[in-house]
Amino acid sequence: MKSSDDMFQDAQLLIEAGRMEMAVNALEELLSAYPECTKAHFELGNLYWDLDEPAKALDLYRTSIELDPENMFYRKKLADLYYTQLGNVGEALVHYRKIIEMCPDDIETLMIVGNLNIVEKRFDRAADYYQMVLDIEPWHYEASSMLEKLKAREQPEHAGPTPEASYQKSQALFQAGNIAAAVETLENLISVHPEFALAHNDLGVLSYQCGLKDEAFAHYQEAVRLEPFNSVYQKNLADFYYVELGRTEDALEIYLRVLREEPTDIETLMAAVYISLDLNRLENARVFCNRVLEIEPWNADAIALEQKLSPTQNPNQGRLDRNVQ
Repeated sequence: MKSSDDMFQDAQLLIEAGRMEMAVNALEELLSAYPECTKAHFELGNLYWDLDEPAKALDLYRTSIELDPENMFYRKKLADLYYTQLGNVGEALVHYRKIIEMCPDDIETLMIVGNLNIVEKRFDRAADYYQMVLDIEPWHYEASSMLEKLKAREQPEHAGPTPEASYQKSQALFQAGNIAAAVETLENLISVHPEFALAHNDLGVLSYQCGLKDEAFAHYQEAVRLEPFNSVYQKNLADFYYVELGRTEDALEIYLRVLREEPTDIETLMAAVYISLDLNRLENARVFCNRVLEIEPWNADAIALEQKLSPTQNPNQGRLDRNVQ
């Protein structure tokens, strides 16, 4: 019988060759022979997650941590998945705090826990974690900034308008065509209420319209971080990945996440069609295109694409032009 290392190497070669189902079988065979091979549990978890089987993936990640509880890489991956993919802040915090117990000067994790406590509206706890960062790195700009915003938030309620009132003011200014004043109002809003995701999203839109793409990207990311299951925020971030950064795979991952929650979203389905075409995944493009036509049989763009994608129309077809009208 081969050693566990040799069997793991065989599985890695299959993964590199893109033979994911064979790699799954190879790792399951490895674990049948060597059930305590920690890295095999973790790698198989990664494969199941890519195959959209999160329940199996999470079980394997948990097992890898049970076998190697001091492995911060495994624990951090599980914590990240709980938060970014499943929206389970409580479980994510359990693992992030364990990482801090093992490595109290892990700046990245301290900042994450501070930010998650803001999501949970535990502002005093968030301030404690930002202070821990500053105790280690007094020059840390983000921790200092977040701590100042939390202190500003402690001002009496009558000291300023509610976040909702400030947001409505920004909308009125925007409707009146006063973009600069609308941006200033939103920036003041998030300086006091950094957890107000809607303001970050709108700042992203306005910054992009003003040509400030770095600022737009930062605000889109923050809106999604604060409300990871808001489809509007996710689509804005995905559009930016695709159009401005050329990060096609990252954009597609977000669009597919939106479709899992909203499978009849025509806009997202069409985006998935175009991205599949850019990646030359014609069969995937056909699937998404057919879904559009099942929902809207009259959709002209989908009809035109479906005709061009039909193998009977053009059996030797390669990559299509995204700008199909």
